[in-house]
Amino acid sequence: MPQINGNSDQTAVSMPEASAGRGSSRRVTRRFVGRSAVVIIVCVLACIIVRDVRTAKKLRLIAAAANDYATNMQSFAGRFETSCHGSAQGISQDAEKKCDFVVDTAHNSFLLDSWVSVNFSAFPGTTFRFRDVTATDGVWDRHLTYSRRAPQSDGDDWGEPHVLTMDHVRSTLPQAGPWYLIGLIPIGHTTNLAEQFENAALYGKFRYDGAEVMHDALCERVTIDLGTGPLTFWLDPACGYLPRRQQLAERTLIDVFEFQEFTDETSRVTRWFPSRGRYDCGGFVTEIVVKELKMNPAVDAKTFQIDVATLPDGVQVIEIHNNRMMYTGGREDLWKAHDQEHEAGMEILRQRAAGTQK
Repeated sequence: MPQINGNSDQTAVSMPEASAGRGSSRRVTRRFVGRSAVVIIVCVLACIIVRDVRTAKKLRLIAAAANDYATNMQSFAGRFETSCHGSAQGISQDAEKKCDFVVDTAHNSFLLDSWVSVNFSAFPGTTFRFRDVTATDGVWDRHLTYSRRAPQSDGDDWGEPHVLTMDHVRSTLPQAGPWYLIGLIPIGHTTNLAEQFENAALYGKFRYDGAEVMHDALCERVTIDLGTGPLTFWLDPACGYLPRRQQLAERTLIDVFEFQEFTDETSRVTRWFPSRGRYDCGGFVTEIVVKELKMNPAVDAKTFQIDVATLPDGVQVIEIHNNRMMYTGGREDLWKAHDQEHEAGMEILRQRAAGTQK
């Protein structure tokens, strides 16, 4: 009995000691876990801050590069070629275009002289030729179309000046060309790529999405949203952060496959410029190849004007801004004769097409 009582007493004493040890262990564990959690949270916050700082720095670098390019590209001129395929109202068309252009971004001036060869499915075996000149000097829009007297004939005949329309500068986008590839739209577009980045950063709508390969180049992907939907750009740091791809709308995609370095005629430094790209608007795809380019050439303001006095007699002049129409040299009869010849040729083509389709 005494032994039992002794064991009983020993047990009664030892149990509280064990309980006290476990309680101390829990307190130590809680303190250790608490401190570890704080360290982890601090580390996570530090990583987030570092990431945000790096992201902000990268966005500033991208915006600065876009601004530097736009600032130093005051004018550019050259020649490019396009090819496109599309269809409308069940009629498909294949077009080849050669264009001479001059752009003065500093004065919102633009000249485009284009020669277009088109094959329509409705007129098999016939190549249509169109020439037109668009000139904008920042105040006036001028558009001169040429017309062939015998559209049914083959040969390198691009016609004669036929109709000149004049109006105040309108907010219409220019034809597809290399200006889209670099985000420097010469007319009809109030903001270039640099200004869009600046505005997006100002309103906190400039997002860095990370690095991503596009057309075999490691690019920086950014997205902006200025209230008209997100616009995403893949920018190539190896080519001055110029865009390799621009996703401008659900069905508008602009790609650059090749860049080339050209010498700036003012500063003599070399700058990148797209040499081959593609403009896809709603499935109507235009391939663009730059054949010649001059950066910052000296430009005469008269380049962006079409002087009515230099046109031959019999050209119809339409002044949209004051609802007036006239004919150069007062020769409406020449214009009508030209129009009748052209329409007679088109009738021949329609008869040919009808015979082919039977």
